[in-house]
Amino acid sequence: MKSVSELRSPLIEVATVSPLATVFDPIPRATAFADAAMSLQPLAVYAPKHPGVQALNAIASGLEEN
Repeated sequence: MKSVSELRSPLIEVATVSPLATVFDPIPRATAFADAAMSLQPLAVYAPKHPGVQALNAIASGLEEN
């Protein structure tokens, strides 16, 4: 399996060449996503301080801007 930096590097190159591409920070892997789904709750409600919530908010904000 490739590391996050190995996967991210080509994406950053694309983002610098094309203004159409936005590369966001990776979303951390965690069992909280599955636990939230099992509880039938969004991650932001289930674990509001989870680092994935911040990453997902950044993606949502980026999509709203475009």
